[in-house]
Amino acid sequence: MYKLKTFAYTFFMLLILTSISLLIFLFPITVKIRILLSFKDKKLFYTLRIYDKLYLNGGYIKIENGRVVLNYGKSKNKKLSYKDALFDNTRTDVVKHIDFIKNSSAVLLGG
Repeated sequence: MYKLKTFAYTFFMLLILTSISLLIFLFPITVKIRILLSFKDKKLFYTLRIYDKLYLNGGYIKIENGRVVLNYGKSKNKKLSYKDALFDNTRTDVVKHIDFIKNSSAVLLGG
């Protein structure tokens, strides 16, 4: 009886993982990033969305006292030095491939 439960559980999990993998393969995940640079506020605002409908994150980046400050969420922020933002050859790269399929830009003038 125990082997039958283990087999059914393993089969069910493999079925779920296979169907999720197939869905990701057939319908790739598209992430939309919107960026707005404000010279007046000296901030770089950003928004991340999946499929242009599901909101992931948004905030702004500013430079303060020689450090880059990333503000995400309502009251969350992280201060980084310039060395932290540079590429480090000792770290492993998780992302293997990114395709940029569309790029658009606009300039807003006025105050």
